[in-house]
Amino acid sequence: MNRGEMRTRLLAALGETGAYLSRFADEELNLYLDDAHMDIAEKTGVVTRTVVLDVPADQHFVTLPDDCLYPLAVRDENDGSPIDPTTWVWIDGIDRLWIRRSRSRPWVFSSWGMKEILIYPAYNVAGQINMQMAVIPQPFTSDADVPDIPEDYHQALVYYANYQALIKDADGPRLGRALRQLQYYMEMVSDVGDYANSRHEGIRTSIYGNSLRNPARMEMG
Repeated sequence: MNRGEMRTRLLAALGETGAYLSRFADEELNLYLDDAHMDIAEKTGVVTRTVVLDVPADQHFVTLPDDCLYPLAVRDENDGSPIDPTTWVWIDGIDRLWIRRSRSRPWVFSSWGMKEILIYPAYNVAGQINMQMAVIPQPFTSDADVPDIPEDYHQALVYYANYQALIKDADGPRLGRALRQLQYYMEMVSDVGDYANSRHEGIRTSIYGNSLRNPARMEMG
């Protein structure tokens, strides 16, 4: 479904299909659908994209794109070699002078705060990393826009928006209806999470082979 079709389905669920003036403006319902789309992405990581990041020589810290939730798999853009995930504690444990190390390409990466990753070693000349990552989707811009999740789960956005519409000034039966819509939403989010986890495992396996392997052996030379 696109945004327009989801809003039509939402209005029907709210009983707003008559010729009289609706209690809900399109702009309000559009915001609820946007919120649902971003909430599902944040909870499950189901929305992904690939980006190529330029890295200057001798630079260990790489800033993540604003929409990035977390990296899924990273490789060197030039030769396709995997850059294994690890932790900065592991890096510091094998090489206390890691900040001085540079080679033809990085071997491992780790998170560094909320908006950066640490690569080890750094590139000795400017390089690029190819990163597949889970992201927060951009808001819909037109009724033709389609959610960045499988079509089987588009109804989840309608459940969430229905909950948000009903919960306003809700009491008694209206509150019960709202909570039922929230329950339907959370049940479908769980299904989306299972789908996303399976997809993530496939992404990692395609880059790293065994997704549980240890980071590559360090040979400082």
